[in-house]
Amino acid sequence: MTRARIAASGFTLVEVIIALALVALIMLGLVSALRTFGGTAASLDARSGASLESRLLADFLRATLVRATPQPRIQTPATGAVVPFAGSVGELRWLGNFPARHGAGGIHHMRLFAEQGRLYLQYLPHPGTSDPPEWSRAPAHLLSDQLDQLRIAYQVRPGRLDEPAEWRDHWSETERLPGRVRIDLSIAGQARPPLIIALDSAAGRSAAGRIVAGEQP
Repeated sequence: MTRARIAASGFTLVEVIIALALVALIMLGLVSALRTFGGTAASLDARSGASLESRLLADFLRATLVRATPQPRIQTPATGAVVPFAGSVGELRWLGNFPARHGAGGIHHMRLFAEQGRLYLQYLPHPGTSDPPEWSRAPAHLLSDQLDQLRIAYQVRPGRLDEPAEWRDHWSETERLPGRVRIDLSIAGQARPPLIIALDSAAGRSAAGRIVAGEQP
């Protein structure tokens, strides 16, 4: 009689198998949820890192480009003395005051360019002469290794108030700087708002330029 009661109070093999199967399904669901949460967190961290990188890069470009100056000129064999500024859709060269907080102060020649999905900056101290910079001896400093697109445009400052502003994809004028520079960047799959930087020194004003995120007339 006692053995019968003990047998009746236990679990059958079928019940044990069903219980184990339910536990396995629950554990599988928990593991899948944890993997999903982990992937989401990693994706958010990557997006946050790319966004921070883009903001820091925008701040750096603002701090250097607003200090672009048309003087002193550089001497070239082909055209003589020209303003130290030139650019294309994927490269920009200028002379400006490098902010000391970025590791190098004073007047520097600077070159921003893209190569194989990376964004680089080169800079050389101004030698105090009219010699053009020798970029072959300037190290290339990596600004971003997740560059998707770099596109630069240059605005011709209107001569009259009723004259529309003209944007070009290159700048080769030897006598003046552009009125504004627009830089479109896409980093790590995120397109940043366009940076439109006014070069006030191009109009003979102070170099305290300004930067605007978004479309400008």
